[in-house]
Amino acid sequence: MTSANPTNSGDQQKQLYHCDRCGELFKAPVLPAERVICHICGNPPVRVLKSKVNVDEMTVSASDAGHHASGGRSKGKDVADFVGAKKAKRMKQLQLAFAVWAAVLVIGGGAGIYYRMEQEASAAKSKENNDKRDYDRVMYNQRVVDALQRTRNILTSFNESPDNNLRSSFVMNGVDLLIPMGDYYSANPKLGIKGQMGIMGVYLDEGGEYHRFDTIVKDEEGKVLEVVYWKKGNAWKLDWEQLVKYSSVSWDRFLLAKSMGYEGDFRLYVRGISMGDRREGDPLYVRFYEPKIFDGGRGTESPIVKVNVNTDMGKAMLDALEAAQKASSKDAVLGKVDPPGWARVHLKLAWEQSNGEAELKVKHFYAPNWFTVHGEGISSEQ
Repeated sequence: MTSANPTNSGDQQKQLYHCDRCGELFKAPVLPAERVICHICGNPPVRVLKSKVNVDEMTVSASDAGHHASGGRSKGKDVADFVGAKKAKRMKQLQLAFAVWAAVLVIGGGAGIYYRMEQEASAAKSKENNDKRDYDRVMYNQRVVDALQRTRNILTSFNESPDNNLRSSFVMNGVDLLIPMGDYYSANPKLGIKGQMGIMGVYLDEGGEYHRFDTIVKDEEGKVLEVVYWKKGNAWKLDWEQLVKYSSVSWDRFLLAKSMGYEGDFRLYVRGISMGDRREGDPLYVRFYEPKIFDGGRGTESPIVKVNVNTDMGKAMLDALEAAQKASSKDAVLGKVDPPGWARVHLKLAWEQSNGEAELKVKHFYAPNWFTVHGEGISSEQ
């Protein structure tokens, strides 16, 4: 803190002080430096000037003029310097305030620009995603059209084939199915389709090891038929087992036999009679029905069958029934004619003795569908 010439103010002289700590210029009584306190920062002076200045008039005395003429520093000049320093400090404070204000505007404006850029980037990303979805849908539709063109004559060619060797060439895993096809066609005529087949619905499933193409067709007599194809390599092949709902033995003959140990693989509808409580492990009671080739028709029902839901096989059966009770995918076309809540299953059934009577048991659960292509399934021991 610096000070200038004292002046009278009542009985007490005052002089001008300049606080070196906070830069304040103020009047205070003439006191020892350690007793002078800056009213801004509350600190004592740092140094005191000896110049004699009338604070009120700010005039220079004769001795000051001689001091100035002799090359010494003017006492009035010191005061002017203090005042100038004060003004300079205030100017810097104003400049700093302006700079802060300008920075706020710049930063605020920058934040606005950044927000707009984020919004524009988000909109661009959304448009890009929409464009990609549109592109993917167009490409998917092109693959559907290609599948339609390449499968449109397969069913007719298959149905008009004179023997099983030629038929097998149109069928998925046809060589492995030569014997089953021979047994089937020895007891069943050709598919009773008439005239040109009209397409009622299609769905291309590109998941899994093989792409699957589901179609719903109608002949000139109005009979509706589900036809499924699998893409193996570059060729589409007919799913014959799904087409005829193939079972290894006659369903009606199997139900009438009730012979101990008599078993067969079947593609059937299953309906829950009593679903029980999965959490409590209650038994599941079901009936099975033979599906017909056309129009979702069904044949003879089985006796009530008890299934243990504490096994993996029982859980798979219950999962299939619960899935059938839910709405199917809007794009799917298979199962549209199925009775509500009925599931499609491929399984092995057998007659076993229980309390001296024949009882129908589920021995193996292959899949919750009628397709040729599926996994190994789950046995009753699992």
